[in-house]
Amino acid sequence: MPPALLTLFIEMVIVSRFAFKCHKPLFGVTPRWDRLLNGRTATLISTMDAPPIFMKLHDLDPGGKVMKDVTRLTGIKLVGKHYFGSVVLSSEKKRKGWLARACNIGSKDSRCL
Repeated sequence: MPPALLTLFIEMVIVSRFAFKCHKPLFGVTPRWDRLLNGRTATLISTMDAPPIFMKLHDLDPGGKVMKDVTRLTGIKLVGKHYFGSVVLSSEKKRKGWLARACNIGSKDSRCL
């Protein structure tokens, strides 16, 4: 599960009529919605206090699954997931390397530049 502040951010940004539009369920059973952000892409970059391999193998990537569901609701295609950790045990040199890599990922994945 994402932290509470991230959840609040998602709820404030990914709101009805901006990112998606809900319709009344057909026969009261199945909800429908229009994905208003179709054609856009996103890349998830996350830090953690555990090694990324532990999260992928043990927790089965819960944060990635949540973000994939949120982006699917809006029509955004999740094109990549990158995890950096363990932050607590890392050196300053390692963290600077992660920042450079994140910057490279952002500039490479940006379709609007």
